[in-house]
Amino acid sequence: MEAVNLILNYSLAPIYSFAFQQNQYPLITSLTLSTEHNDTVPQDIEVRLSSDPAVIISDPWKLTHLENETSSVLNTKGVRISPEYLNGLTEDLEVTLTFEIFVEGSLVDQIVETVTLLPKNQWAGFNGMPELLGAFSTPNSPYIEEIIRSTTETLVASQLSSTIDGYQSRTREKPYQMLSALWNVIKSKRIGYVNPSPSYAISGQRIRLADDIKNMPNAACLDLAMLFSSAIERMGLNPVICVTKQHAFVGAWLIDTSSQFIINDDPMDLRKKVASQDLILFETTLAVMGSRATFAQATEAAERLISEDQEDDFVFALDIAQARKRKIKPLPSLEKYDGPEPETDDGIEAVPIAPPLPPVKIEDIPTQDQTPETRVDTWKRKLLDLTKRNRLLNLSSNAVALKIFCPDLPLLEDKLASGETFNVISTDETPFTDGHRDQQLFKFETGSDSQVDFAKEQLLSNVIISNENRNKTDKQLLSLFRKTKNDLEEGGSNTLFLSIGMLKWKETADSSKSYRAPLVLLPVELIRQSARSKIKIKQIKDEEPVFNSTLIELLQQDFEINLNQFRDELPKDDSGIDVQRIWTIVRQKIDDSPGFEVTEELVLSNFS
Repeated sequence: MEAVNLILNYSLAPIYSFAFQQNQYPLITSLTLSTEHNDTVPQDIEVRLSSDPAVIISDPWKLTHLENETSSVLNTKGVRISPEYLNGLTEDLEVTLTFEIFVEGSLVDQIVETVTLLPKNQWAGFNGMPELLGAFSTPNSPYIEEIIRSTTETLVASQLSSTIDGYQSRTREKPYQMLSALWNVIKSKRIGYVNPSPSYAISGQRIRLADDIKNMPNAACLDLAMLFSSAIERMGLNPVICVTKQHAFVGAWLIDTSSQFIINDDPMDLRKKVASQDLILFETTLAVMGSRATFAQATEAAERLISEDQEDDFVFALDIAQARKRKIKPLPSLEKYDGPEPETDDGIEAVPIAPPLPPVKIEDIPTQDQTPETRVDTWKRKLLDLTKRNRLLNLSSNAVALKIFCPDLPLLEDKLASGETFNVISTDETPFTDGHRDQQLFKFETGSDSQVDFAKEQLLSNVIISNENRNKTDKQLLSLFRKTKNDLEEGGSNTLFLSIGMLKWKETADSSKSYRAPLVLLPVELIRQSARSKIKIKQIKDEEPVFNSTLIELLQQDFEINLNQFRDELPKDDSGIDVQRIWTIVRQKIDDSPGFEVTEELVLSNFS
């Protein structure tokens, strides 16, 4: 048989478990068979998948033929592992997968991969779908039913309403009382504390589920967090699981809301929610045997764990309500609930009086819908501050901003205008790093010919180059991402822009100090698929670039330079604004103004 060139491209999960399967995460996410140039068209093609041990069930994929230099996507929905097998797995199991390609009955290629199957109670950590931690919050566990029953009795004994009614009271006090009673109940269980495994937050750990803790009352911090989360969820409240590099704790929303994302890696956002008393966090390990801590002391301890000086240890917060909205289901329990057993706990403490909490308000409904145009108008009105405190007139060197090396700004603007998304790489990810200059990376400033050629090639591939090293680039992008999200939540308007071109200006001709003001402001957003994925840049849909109206006002009032022609409309070319035309007009207008200069630079920043 003549040689046949067939290529099997695939993507599969390196780790897999019952939780993955129950939440519709496939073992093989993609499978494509392609051909290169062959003398004849391959006929009667069959792809087979087998495993050792033989735990994977898969029908063969069959193709009558595959034309040269074409591809065929193979349906992977039929690849499965018995749920009973995964549910009963008690230890890690390394499985060898073998793909075999046959043409007219003859084997032409064989590919071998491995995947690790995890026990049902193993969370794979941040590197293995962190949102699946939500599957380990099991509100329907029999033991949770016992805990909720005891919580009800504790509320009654404290002369409080016995109803476990979630947010129906429309107060913050009732959820607080339910959480405080729950704390006292679990504290009375005299659960022993055990240390978590090292680096559990990244690589994961075994989780003792609620019924396991009942049978053997020992728990690590993550076990306790999931126990509390399960009960909080069962009470109709929305839990939040917080994970640091060495620790885990839990909280709940005091109002009927949730985070915007399943995974939130911004502790500042949590601090703001706690400060507004919308969210309460508490340290669960203070509820173990021997502890005399109160619920109030546990909340103080948790707040210290998300403080500014602890930010480097913070990994993420998981919002269970968001996880449920995204169809992350709890692991099923095989136990049956036969009613509560006789209480053998120590006496359960009475629920203390809730601290003063603000009322739950019905948010005002806007009288008119926000549009991109009204958001820009609002932003303009707010920022017409003509002092040098305004970043639209003075973008200082220490501002949170990212300078981009781009030798063809008009091309970049055209590609953004057409809806394309860009990756950002740093200087030390280019071929032009110079590590021999006092640890400073070779900056892309004006750029040599080779730098310019490289940057243009990257631009065509939708990649732009930061003028910082990788660490600072990632840090600045993350800071801008968080600041933009907070501004949008608080003010309802976008504050993140790519400044296309800068005006260097002086207050007087003989002044030694220069200021930098952005010229064209292109509204952009930073997007990422998950908390640890790369941040990308994209122009906000339906929002057009605008000229810096604050700069127009300054130049008109203080220097009699008239740029009013840019107030309502910018010059256009075939695929967006005409950047070069704008720069030319500004240069003409400032030609007689000493100390003024247009610089063709690109800066990403929050101008607020």
